[in-house]
Parts: sequence; structure tokens; C-alpha cells
Amino acid sequence: MSNGICELNSNRNFLSLNCSEIDRILCECDLANSFIQKIRQPNFFTLVLNLYTREGAKQLLICLSNKSCRLHFYEDKIVNEIKLQRFSQLLRRHIDGAKILEAYQVESNRVVKMLIARSEKKYNLYIRLWSSSPNIFLTTEDDIILDCFYRHPAKGEASNFKLQLPQNKNEDNSKYQLRPFSLNEHPNLPSCLQSKEAPYYKKIAWLAGLQIEESDFAQKKKQALTSLSSLIENLEIKLSELKKKIESASNAESYKEMGELLNANFHLLKPGENSITLNSWGESAFPVTIKLDPALAPRENIEAYFKKYKKAKSSLTYLLEEQQKAATDLKNFERELSYINECNDNEKLNSWLKNNSSLVATKATSQIGTKKLSPTELKKETNALYFNSMGFKLIVGRSGKDNDKLLRYHIRANDTWVHARDYAGAYIFIKEIPGKTIPLEVLLDAANLAMHYSKGKNATHGDLYVTKVKYLRRAKDGPIGLVIPTQEKNLHITIDKNRIAKLLGA
Repeated sequence: MSNGICELNSNRNFLSLNCSEIDRILCECDLANSFIQKIRQPNFFTLVLNLYTREGAKQLLICLSNKSCRLHFYEDKIVNEIKLQRFSQLLRRHIDGAKILEAYQVESNRVVKMLIARSEKKYNLYIRLWSSSPNIFLTTEDDIILDCFYRHPAKGEASNFKLQLPQNKNEDNSKYQLRPFSLNEHPNLPSCLQSKEAPYYKKIAWLAGLQIEESDFAQKKKQALTSLSSLIENLEIKLSELKKKIESASNAESYKEMGELLNANFHLLKPGENSITLNSWGESAFPVTIKLDPALAPRENIEAYFKKYKKAKSSLTYLLEEQQKAATDLKNFERELSYINECNDNEKLNSWLKNNSSLVATKATSQIGTKKLSPTELKKETNALYFNSMGFKLIVGRSGKDNDKLLRYHIRANDTWVHARDYAGAYIFIKEIPGKTIPLEVLLDAANLAMHYSKGKNATHGDLYVTKVKYLRRAKDGPIGLVIPTQEKNLHITIDKNRIAKLLGA
């Protein structure tokens, strides 16, 4: 089973908790007087608090995935998929080892507030479980934000802002009911969860795990189908090209005849001619126009036709063998494609993937920088901007499609990626110059461009991600061009308007 912590992607799998479900889970989990023993962030959507409660050690899972905003105890092992991130490190500094004094939902607004004490200091930890805008905030006692899981300075959600709590809407919360867990809705519901007395949070955790298995199965099946379809398409193209080559190779005797005809009429050949018309041999002789290369001497044109004859004759056997092999592979892949299309069993799919691992790309970055387009072709196909800084080329991708094309066709693994940390904006790529380290001035130019082409262009300061392209990975099921950085460093700059103006030529 998966960790139970991944993002869910269909309406059927919508698992975000409503206010009644949050109250029920908080009541069952009873977090008051628990101690925070460890803080982990398994992936980019999840925070885990290892607690010691009155019932012993527990894992409190907080998921901020937009279709699966929830919190509950989770009993299975949770594997860390990424290194510890910025916000998790801050939590460790401030509340590792702290005591949770109280935990409750604020005004039925799907915002959970934890009052936390460590030594003489007290903090508030707010968990906003809104599908449209999930977040976690660590604040002082008077709600000044120390930091948050997702930074949104334009919304006042960043360090040193005062947290704005949602106002009570005075809605009738009776319309928000606990979702049913019966055999009618869930025929595979384990017997231990079928009774009404079974903890509700365990039912939610089971449903999350089940739906994530389904999502994982769908993703793996899609990956297999995509790989097989690509292989089939490539084989069809290969067979088409082989057919043309075989037709050309089958004309071997005609190349020989044209060479002999030119040799017999050598006295008629003149340098610089594009073609010559001669009468063929035999009783039914007819005019034959033979193409010539004007750059070659008459004798060289004759030798060229004999070379074509020898090459075509020797390659025909090889081409026929390749055609037969490609046709066999095509039938095999079409059969495999049909099998995967009809496969609805997770074990069978996993077995197929294990036995055919060489056919299926497994790395999210496997398509980054695998092809090459010339700069001219790339400029025609994108709206990317190009700048020069001390001999280094800076490329600005201003849309998801531009970024995707740049990553696929032009950017290489050792190029450098720069992106505004707290604002939506452009990707800046610094093209590598082999053997040279990127100077600070070039990095500052790229950083200022990243801020200028972002929603933070009017800010005075900015934080930026900086990492190598080889450490980017495509966001699973994310928008086109979206990548998630790993092994990134933070660069904090004071925005230099003069530097930007100089780069823009203003």
C-alpha cells in the first residue's frame, strides 16, 4: 500500500474533510496534553507530527493536498520521500518537544488551532483545511506569523504578517454530515471498521489508502500505456522508413544499368551537367534521362552509380531482416497494449511492470533535456526571452508551455534554474559554460529577472530557488511545465531596478 499521503485526483476520490468530520476526528484523537516528539515532512503536501499521547505514541498526519485536505492519526509506516523542507525545519526549532495544551476547530471554519507551549514560550499552530487554499501557520500568541507551509505574501501569508482568521459565517452546520461507511458504499470495508463504534479517523485513513492505491494503479497503467503507445508509434515510423529504403535498395540493378550506360557513352558526358538523356539497350530501346551531379567529374558520376549499386545490394538483406524484426515487435507491443488496456488487477500490473521495466520510463525527469532544437527553431516555437550576462546566456520562460518546451528541447542537466520562491512567475535558466563557474553578478542578473517577471515585481526584497536542472522533477499530474526542485538553495536579494533596466536595455 502507498503511504496514504499522496494527492487524489478525481471527483470520486474527493476526500477533504468537512467541519463535522474535523470535529469528530479531533474528539477521537484528543490531542490535548500530547507531546510533540518529532516533526517530519514526507512529501510536498504532507506534515507528520509524531506525538506521545495518553494512549501512547501516535502519528498525526496532516495532508494539504487540494482534494484531500485532512488530519487524523495514521498507523502504518510513512516513508520520507523528500528531505526536510524549510517550514518543517522551523517547526523543529520552535515546537519540537513542546506540549499541545489544546486543539479545536475555529468557528466550524475548517481551521484547526493548536495551542502549544515549550518552556516559557507559547505558540499557535493553525491548520487550514480548505481545498482551495490549504496552509499551516506557526504564529506567536498574538497571531503574528513566524512562517507558513505555503508562503503567499500578496495575501498577507508570510513571516511578520498578522494572521487573518476567517469570520464565522453563522451557517447551519447540521447540513455537513459524516460521510457514510457501510458495505453499500464500500463493499471492501474491513470487518473491524464496519461497526459504528469503530474510530471514524481509522475509516478515513482506510479510505485514503484505498483511493490512493486506485490512483497509483491508474497512474502506473497510464504510464505503461503511454510508453507502449510511443513504442508502437516509433515502430510504425520505422517500418515506413524501412519500406522506402527497401524500395530504393530493390532498384540496385537499375543503378548498375545506369552506370554501365554512362560508361558506354562516356564520350558524350560533359563536366557540369545536371542530367543526360541516352538510349537504353535492346530491341525495345527508349530514351532514359539520368541525373548527374554537376560538382563531380564525368568519371566520378559513373563511379557514384556503381557505388549506389553495391551499397543497395549489400543493404537489402539487412533491411529485410530489420523489417521482419520490427513487424514482429509491433505485433508483440500491440498485444501488450491490449493486455494493459484490459488489466484491472494491481498485482498483474505490478508483475508486468517488473518484467518490462526497460520499456517504461520511471524517472519523472526522464524527458528533461532529451531532445535538441536549434535556438532559431526554439525562438519560433516559444515566447521565451534571451539575455546575455558576462557571456552566459539567460533564458526566461514566461508560460508553462514555454517552460515545458525549453526543458524538453533545449535545457540541459547542468544548466541552472532560478525561480521566485514566494510568487508565481517565470523560470530563468542559466546555460552552462563547460569549465566555468557562474559568477555572482550573473546569478544576481538571473535573480532580478526572476523577480521582475513574477507577481513580486513590485517588492523590494525576494527569496529565490536556485538549483541545477538535473535536480528538478516534473510535478505528478501537475500543470504543463510545472516542476518541483530538490537540492535547492535559497538566494535572498534586494531588488535592483537599475540592474533590471540595464538588462532590458531601458
